[in-house]
Amino acid sequence: MDDLSAELDKNMRVRLLKELLEMSMEEFTEWMEKLLKRMKFRIISSHSSGSTISVTGIYKGRNYFAYIDRKHPGDLTGPEELQVVVGHKYDGKLCKPLYICTSDYTPEARNYAEMVGISLVDSEKLSRLFEATGLLSEITSWKDRVIIE
Repeated sequence: MDDLSAELDKNMRVRLLKELLEMSMEEFTEWMEKLLKRMKFRIISSHSSGSTISVTGIYKGRNYFAYIDRKHPGDLTGPEELQVVVGHKYDGKLCKPLYICTSDYTPEARNYAEMVGISLVDSEKLSRLFEATGLLSEITSWKDRVIIE
């Protein structure tokens, strides 16, 4: 990737994260659920509280428990916070834990996640998922429409 592409990629990621942080929790929940559905994640249940969303679902035939944490850049997630996704069951089967945050993780959190099998999505991976599913252009055009209205 050349310097210009890297800079454009960074600017796109910064804009997306800014928009995700500025929208209401209801809007944030709608966009995150839309992202999961575009990835072929079948949502069984979803609950939002404060700045987080808990989602139980099925992806590629496997039960998942996803925890989505809306955080400001620099507000890193530590290993203690990751424990919320471990041990959930759906339909009598243990769920694969998935932790998604709009920021990043401490090195200790990454080590803990690897040790106990938690899949992590940080702000960079999240922006790439929005791009890969076509939602990046949708969310920026949605934001532009909201401003005009």
